[in-house]
Order: sequence, then structure tokens, then C-alpha cells
Amino acid sequence: LFLTVGIIVAVFGMRLVFPLLIVGVTADMSMIEVAKLALNDPKSYSEKLMAHHAEIAAFGGMFLLLVFLNFLFDDEKDEHWFHWLESRLADLG
Repeated sequence: LFLTVGIIVAVFGMRLVFPLLIVGVTADMSMIEVAKLALNDPKSYSEKLMAHHAEIAAFGGMFLLLVFLNFLFDDEKDEHWFHWLESRLADLG
């Protein structure tokens, strides 16, 4: 589940849909206009995208952090990589 959802969100969400959505919202453009801008004028699209790189990176980082914390504090998992640490953290979950 982690790999499937993570790959789908990372590849399609963070690399395709989310940047188009961010540029569309910040530039007050539709998703189709942004996609056309990305295909026809990559320099202008890149400038608009890089102006909001921090928001995109923060969203992706927080998603991965939440997935990791969900894994770390899962009290129902049986396999532990670092049993001495994970068993104590799972008890907190």
C-alpha cells in the first residue's frame, strides 16, 4: 500500500497534477491553460512554478512525513526493523 499510493501520489500528483494546480491557482489560470503554457512556453511556466517551489516541496515532504509516522506508530504491525525502538513507539500509537 505504501509503495502503490506513494508512487501514484509522487509521480502523478507531485510531478504532474499538483504543479499544474499550484500554477493555476497562483496565476489565476485554468488547468487547461496551465497545461498549454507548460507545453508551449516552458520558460514562462518554469518561472511561475519556481516562484512557488517551497509550497510544493513542503506539501510533498509533509505527506511523506505523515506516511512515515503512520508506519512508525502503528501498534498492529508485527515486523520491526529496530525492535527496541519501534516497539516502544508503537505503544505510544
